[in-house]
Amino acid sequence: MKLKFKTSIYGIIFSIFSVFGFVLFYLYPFIISLIKSVLTSTNQYVLLLSSQTFKLAITNTFKFILIGIPILYIVSLLTAVAMNRLFKCKVKGSGLILTFHVLPMLIPSSVVAFFIQVFFGKYGVINGIFNQMNMETVDWLNSPKVFMVLLVIYIWKNYGYCMIILMGGIESIPNESIEAARIEGANGLTILRKIILPQIKSYSIFAGMIGIIGIFRVFRESYMLFGNYPDSSIYMIQNFMNNCFYSLNYNRLAAASTIMVAVFTIIVLAFLYRDNEWRRKV
Repeated sequence: MKLKFKTSIYGIIFSIFSVFGFVLFYLYPFIISLIKSVLTSTNQYVLLLSSQTFKLAITNTFKFILIGIPILYIVSLLTAVAMNRLFKCKVKGSGLILTFHVLPMLIPSSVVAFFIQVFFGKYGVINGIFNQMNMETVDWLNSPKVFMVLLVIYIWKNYGYCMIILMGGIESIPNESIEAARIEGANGLTILRKIILPQIKSYSIFAGMIGIIGIFRVFRESYMLFGNYPDSSIYMIQNFMNNCFYSLNYNRLAAASTIMVAVFTIIVLAFLYRDNEWRRKV
């Protein structure tokens, strides 16, 4: 009991700073914005939901989520399986390969934006190759094709972190179950589908939530590359809120942030509920 009490005290002490920071810098501003949006003289929520710009931002955001999250998960999962195999086989240089996968997380957004302009700009490397091959050039950064460019940036920047999460789940699976499946004649795809995926569901859910957070973080590269008003295909909720801030339309900004917090809270709670259901079954 004494050890348990000390452990609880240490846990409370170390969590105070985190909780205090969350309340001061996140929860308190959100409550203020919520009160501001409710007490405003005009019905900001009705105006917001009737705004075509807001509808475009919401549509593009969910479109990016529906396309980006599955691709991110597949790339992260396949990379995690491959890296786990390299480490189990004790291949030389596995640690270095892992570092290269994680490295995109550490590259500053300004550097990423610079290289994207170098490769995908109107007079960039890719269009230079197209010219040499007598092919028609593509204005990647000023056309609907910019959606694919931003999607590539998002996958490249975030798959390393999700890969590490999934690797942790894969390494927690007993080797005996995988070896028994191989002896029974199961191929790699069957092992992945029947053994690995069912046992890393909690890790998959956490990786999915990290992926959703990454969608909001990719706004940094988007803003550096395309500014306040990018092509309509990548005008997302972050652009809308940023423009509301710069135009000093704080009432609309507060209403939009309240709606988005409510929507993504529901999504996260659905993930957590599903995770608890899987845990109970296990």
